[in-house]
Amino acid sequence: LPSPPDEELTPVDYFFSMFGHESIQLLTQQSNLYSVQSNPDKPLRVSLQEMQQFIGVLIMTGIYSFPRQRFFFWANDTRVDSIASTMSRD
Repeated sequence: LPSPPDEELTPVDYFFSMFGHESIQLLTQQSNLYSVQSNPDKPLRVSLQEMQQFIGVLIMTGIYSFPRQRFFFWANDTRVDSIASTMSRD
């Protein structure tokens, strides 16, 4: 393992120290490839930033415990802004 840096790492730095930027690039490329293979007339075209946001949303939804997650993060009375403002429900 590399020696610890002199600066304190951010949560994103810790994430990338375990998964690397190459993992996000691979997930993005493979998602776009699958999209073209599944429906050539309507490719998805996911960006690296969108993939990073999606992974962040997945991590955040793992922290919260709602009975029916699909709706609770986006509902007015139970809205989790860090999730709902990043990505639409659908």
